[in-house]
Amino acid sequence: MVQRTAPRHRLGIGSLAVLREADRAAGLKAYVSALDRAFLCGAGVMARSVLLALRLPRTRPMEAEPVEEPVAA
Repeated sequence: MVQRTAPRHRLGIGSLAVLREADRAAGLKAYVSALDRAFLCGAGVMARSVLLALRLPRTRPMEAEPVEEPVAA
């Protein structure tokens, strides 16, 4: 069984508070840049999905075949 000797830390935006001013500014800039990139990629995926959805064939209610199923009494 392998044990870890170093404590396990959770990284996040709060860990920037312990850094020096210059390092904190660089870390915050990198964090914001990464979030911007993630949201821009998500917006691109969303736009592509909408365009693909608009290309789906449409069925009109009058053209659809009626479904007749026996009603269980």
